[in-house]
Amino acid sequence: MVYLALHLQLVLHLPPLLAGLGTLPFTVSLMAAVPFAMRLMDRFGPRPQLIFGPLISALGTFWLTFVTADGSYWTQVLPGVVLMGVGMGFTVVPLNNLALYRVAPHDAGVASAASTATNQLGGSIGLAVLTAVYVGFAGRSQAGGVDAMVAGHSAVFAVGALVFASIALVAWLAVRPVAAVVGSPELVSPALG
Repeated sequence: MVYLALHLQLVLHLPPLLAGLGTLPFTVSLMAAVPFAMRLMDRFGPRPQLIFGPLISALGTFWLTFVTADGSYWTQVLPGVVLMGVGMGFTVVPLNNLALYRVAPHDAGVASAASTATNQLGGSIGLAVLTAVYVGFAGRSQAGGVDAMVAGHSAVFAVGALVFASIALVAWLAVRPVAAVVGSPELVSPALG
C-alpha cells in the first residue's frame, strides 16, 4: 500500500487526503469479504481460501502493474485495489485460524502476539525488498521523472503479484485438504501437512 499511496500522490497528483481515501476501497472490500470467508472456512477448511485468496490478490496486484503516468484512478487503480482487498479478506481468516491452531487457551494471547509480531516483521522485510526493487527499476529507467517513478511502481506491483502467487503455491503444497463436513472441528483447525 505504500507504493500505491506514493503513486496516487506523486504520479496522479492527488492530495494526501484523497490518496488516503483512494486506498479505502481495499479496506472496505477486505471487510466485505471476511464474513463470507468465515462461512467458507467452516464449510471447506482453510486450504481453498489460502490458495484462491492470494491468487485474487495477485490478480489485483498484477492489474496495478499497468499504471501509467497519465492514467486514471478509476480504471487503472480502483479495480486492482478492490481485488487485492477481496483476496486478503479470504486470506486473513484462515491464516489467523492456523496461527492459533492447537494453542492452549492460556497461551492464546502469547500466540496471537507472536503472530502479530511476525506479521509486522514480515511487512518490514517485504517493504525493504520492494524498496530495493523500486530503486533498481526507477534508477535504471531512461525516461526519468514521473515515468521513472511509474517504472518503479510497476516493478514493485509485479513483484507483489509474484509473492501472492507464490503464497498460493505454498498453500497448495503445504496445507492438507480436509473433508467437507459442516461443523466438523477439524475444519476449523486443520493441520499443515
